Amino acid sequence: MRFFGRFFAFALVLVANMLVAQPAEYDKIFERIKLPDEVVSAEFSVAGSTHIFSVEINSEKKLQEMRNMFLDIGLNIVSAVYQPPKVWKVILTNASTGEIPVDKFEEALKIPWLNKPDAGFSMSITDKELVVTTYPADPDELSHNLELASAYGMKFSGSEPSPDNSSAVFTLKFDSSDTVSIQRTPEVDSLADEFAKFATVLDNENSFDVRNYKLATSLDQVGRLLDLPARFNRTLKYVSVNCLDQKQAQVLLKVADRKSPISQKLEVIKSLLQENPIQWAENGFKTAVPVMTGFETDFGDKISLTGISPKSSLIFSQFFSMINRCKQLKNPFFSRGTYQDTDSGRVMVFCVDCDW
Repeated sequence: MRFFGRFFAFALVLVANMLVAQPAEYDKIFERIKLPDEVVSAEFSVAGSTHIFSVEINSEKKLQEMRNMFLDIGLNIVSAVYQPPKVWKVILTNASTGEIPVDKFEEALKIPWLNKPDAGFSMSITDKELVVTTYPADPDELSHNLELASAYGMKFSGSEPSPDNSSAVFTLKFDSSDTVSIQRTPEVDSLADEFAKFATVLDNENSFDVRNYKLATSLDQVGRLLDLPARFNRTLKYVSVNCLDQKQAQVLLKVADRKSPISQKLEVIKSLLQENPIQWAENGFKTAVPVMTGFETDFGDKISLTGISPKSSLIFSQFFSMINRCKQLKNPFFSRGTYQDTDSGRVMVFCVDCDW
């Protein structure tokens, strides 16, 4: 009897520990999905501070809607599988991930893959590839789907139909060229034209649903550049500024169509560019005190400040003090530093991460 009592107590402790270990996002997933027909099952695993969730949902939502729904609770989609008519299997994480090519996924859904819908198909997508798997019933249907795949810039890999022509499984992947032969009106990038009024546009490329801009401008114009995406109903996903040993600031921006609550952090960045306790580099590597040369952030929990200092000790005694006087920045952490010999002497090029 004593054995069973101890065993029961041990079981209670084990269950209690499991409940404590359950990530907060687990309950948020269920809270986020409220419609009766969206039946959800979710499993999770934990690796340090990273949480991975495997979620199955019965929903007719589009991939962009799915992404935004989970993004609101701090989770990113790592991969997604869609099985018509409305089954989603998604892998979620609280860590940073690559961008899921939503546009490409939606384009593939428009292709009439099968003459026989009951044969079924599934679509799988990650930040690196989109795969469509279909089950043609005979060689004619296989040939038909291959023609469609070729027309839409996809290539075949998989098995040929079985000897009795009863089934076949093949997978279609987008070519590395990332081209889909769908006739579209040439895109006019009005935002790039607006950037060009205040900066030199060095590069401008589209990567799925995020457009990357590489710009060069004076430091006093950077704040104006950061305000422009909102005027075009777009949102900054990432910003990097570097003015180390250069006449102009080099600015990298990633801009997305979907909305994100970044306005408060954007104001913090603009304050860093204006009068603030942290001094900016003005004379290249020549400096007697630690100075800031740039920053970068993906608008997550941290912003990274880069700078140069004649001595590493001054980073902690002076640069940290400057940061602490900026009320919006907290918990400075020296993340990396390397010494560099210059015409002005030896300096340390460093990076400090801050909460905000």
